[in-house]
Amino acid sequence: MGKNTLHLLLTSFDEADELGPYFWTLLRLLTDEVDDIDAWCVFMATKSDVSMLDRVSEKTPSPLLSLGVRQMPLPPYFALGFDQHAPIGTMSVRVSDLQTLEHVCKFRRPLWYALYKQSDDVTRTACKMLTAEAEFRVENKSHVLAVLSQRLCLEPTLASSEAMELAERGVSDHMRLLIGISPDRRVFYTSSPSEPVLGLGATNLIYKTTWPLIIRTLNQELCAAGLIEKGLVGELAARTLLLIARDYATLVLVKSGSPPAASRVTVRSTLPLATPDLLLPVKVISFLHHLLGQPLPLFDAAFDGTCVNFTHWILTRDSLPEPDSEWGLLANLWARHAALQCCFNQESLDLLIPTYRGSMTDFFDPDRLSAI
Repeated sequence: MGKNTLHLLLTSFDEADELGPYFWTLLRLLTDEVDDIDAWCVFMATKSDVSMLDRVSEKTPSPLLSLGVRQMPLPPYFALGFDQHAPIGTMSVRVSDLQTLEHVCKFRRPLWYALYKQSDDVTRTACKMLTAEAEFRVENKSHVLAVLSQRLCLEPTLASSEAMELAERGVSDHMRLLIGISPDRRVFYTSSPSEPVLGLGATNLIYKTTWPLIIRTLNQELCAAGLIEKGLVGELAARTLLLIARDYATLVLVKSGSPPAASRVTVRSTLPLATPDLLLPVKVISFLHHLLGQPLPLFDAAFDGTCVNFTHWILTRDSLPEPDSEWGLLANLWARHAALQCCFNQESLDLLIPTYRGSMTDFFDPDRLSAI
């Protein structure tokens, strides 16, 4: 090798969150590199503390450690490899095949499908990951935020230190994703993207208690305190009402033992002590009964044989593009068991709930899709 040859050294540290405060000590030592070695260090973690991305934080053992770092670490790289197992293109499957745990495990993190192939106890694992393996407590703001984020798409306001702490705990302990950070490393952005499996796990946790207790914490501890975004025109309230109506319709369906094609479902005033099987689609008529009370008889004829299957909400930040194929927006939402809230000032619509008209045993036909 020539005298002026520059050698490259690449060192990676997996599960770097376990370093804790010693991260800064190691970072300072690593920056004292030999002049003829081009050294790169990569720190990887799935449960890292957001404060590790800031040069100086309250959790740094000593400011001298961070000041001793000769160069600011590069901005974090977000490697979010999602939907590797998701079906692409037109699906030659029966509608009922889209309502299985195996199907929903194919969306978002590849972890879910890997776990499913080893065991069918995926939802219990999702429950543990949402609460950091702790017992779910309805009075715990972090627990309620984690659970409802997966179903209602709650977003912290980041307008106060308490809101930022909630978001930070969500990233490190409750399955929120870090999706961006400001140039000065003082503001970070998080999200709870559409993950059907986490939505099922969140449902199991919700029905260990009751919706009224969950709503009380949401209202008094999160909304009233200004810790989460409520929307400009009541979007969060709309998502909540529609989702609870869907849950109640499913609970009645499970309790009665009626198939989705049942022509009529009785509205019940009390909530059965059970967890709804959200993999079951429900009749639009039943969904509307629970949302509005007894609707006009015209609804029965208009929506006969039509079902909804959404288990959680997705939010868009930009206007919707025109779909470019049959396997477009509605088919994608139906396959993901999701409903969509459009961005503010979206032309023509605010919310989109996909519906399917036809037998659940027939092959999936995108032409039978519509929306509420």
